[in-house]
Amino acid sequence: MMASEYPTSSSSSQGESPFPWHWNLAYLFQFFESLLIALRIIRDPNSLPLTYTEDPNWHLAKQRRIQFCLEQNPVHLWELRELALSKGGLLTPEARKRAWPLLVGFDVEDKTERFDDDDADTEEDENPIPDLQNESSGQSPTSVVDSDTIFTSSSVSVSTRNPELELIRRDSNRSVIFQYNKHYEKNTTPENAGEQLTTVLEKVVTDQKHHYYQGLHDVVGVLLHNLEYDTGLTAELVQHAVLQSHFRDAMRENFSNVTWLLNLLMLPLVEQIDKHVHYVLQEVDLASLCLPWVITWFTHDVFHPDTAARLADAFMAGHPLLPLYFGVALLTHPVLKQELLQHEDYDPASLFVLLKKLPRSIGSDMASRHNNACHRRVPVQEILEDALGIL
Repeated sequence: MMASEYPTSSSSSQGESPFPWHWNLAYLFQFFESLLIALRIIRDPNSLPLTYTEDPNWHLAKQRRIQFCLEQNPVHLWELRELALSKGGLLTPEARKRAWPLLVGFDVEDKTERFDDDDADTEEDENPIPDLQNESSGQSPTSVVDSDTIFTSSSVSVSTRNPELELIRRDSNRSVIFQYNKHYEKNTTPENAGEQLTTVLEKVVTDQKHHYYQGLHDVVGVLLHNLEYDTGLTAELVQHAVLQSHFRDAMRENFSNVTWLLNLLMLPLVEQIDKHVHYVLQEVDLASLCLPWVITWFTHDVFHPDTAARLADAFMAGHPLLPLYFGVALLTHPVLKQELLQHEDYDPASLFVLLKKLPRSIGSDMASRHNNACHRRVPVQEILEDALGIL
C-alpha cells in the first residue's frame, strides 16, 4: 500500500514526474495567469472590483467612518483624503459640504482661512505662473469641439464685461446638471440652477488674470449641485481649487500649458501601459481629445449625479494631475479598450469620435455589477485604482 501511494526513488531517477500529468498543466496555467496579471493584460478576479465582493451594506459603515473623521478636531486630512479616494467617495452631499473645503485648504467654520481676492492678486504678482510651453512652438488649437460645447482655448477676459457675462449666462443654462432631470425620474436640479450657477461663475472670474472658459460651467455646476446650491461656499471652494492648483493653467489666456502637458505625457504613458493601444492611438490628436476631459473633470458626458460627484471627490483629494492619469487609465482599461482594438477603421477621425464617447462608459460605484454590465459601464473605482497605480 505504501509503495503504491508514493513514488519511488527509482522512478524519479528515470526522469518521470512524481505527479500526475494534469497537475503539471494546472501549475503551468497558474503561472501564465499570474504573469498576465502582473503585466496588466488581464485582471485579478480576486481583487477587482471591490464594489461587488463586499458586504452590500458597506456604504453604511463607511458613512459612519466619514462622520467620525469629520467630527475630529482637528480633522485628520490624510484619512479624509483616503476616504475620498476609496470606493464610493464621500457618499453624501452633507459630507461633501464639510469635506471638500478642507481638502482644498480652508475651514468653512474658520473665516480667517477664507480666500481674499486682494491677497491673491499680491501672490500672483510675486509668483507669476510660468509659461510651460515654449513660445516658439506656437499656440494651442483654437477650439476643441465636443458634442454640444465648443471649448475655446482663447478664453474670454473679464475686461470685456458684456460679452463675457452673456457667455456665462448662456453656458450656465445648458450645464450638465440640467441633464440629471432628463435621464432620471428624480428631479434633482432646481429650476433656478442656471441663475445660481451664473452668480458663482461671476464671483469666480473677478479680474483679467483669470479667464472663463467653456467647460468650467460643467464642473462648477457639479460642485454647486453637491453643495446643495450654496453659492457663497461654492464660489470660495472654486476660487481655492482654481486659483491655487487644479484649474490654474486652464484659466490662463489660452490652453497652451495644458495642451503642452497633454502632448508631452499622454502617449508615453499609454505606451508604458499598453503597447497595442499606443499603436492604435499614434495618429490621434490626444491633446484635443483629452483636453475637454481634463478641464471638466470628465463631467460633461457623465449624466448620473452620483458618478459626477464621485469623480469630484477623487480629483478634489488627489494630485492636480490625477485627471490626466485617469484619462490614461480610461483609454487602457481592459474592458473599454476592446472596442478600440477591434475597430476596423484606423482613420484618425473615426477613432476620435469613438474615443470621445469613452467618459459615458464611467459607471457608479453604487450600482450593481449587473446594472453596470447592462449599460456597458465600468465603476469609477476600477478606473481610479488604475490611475493611482500609474501615478
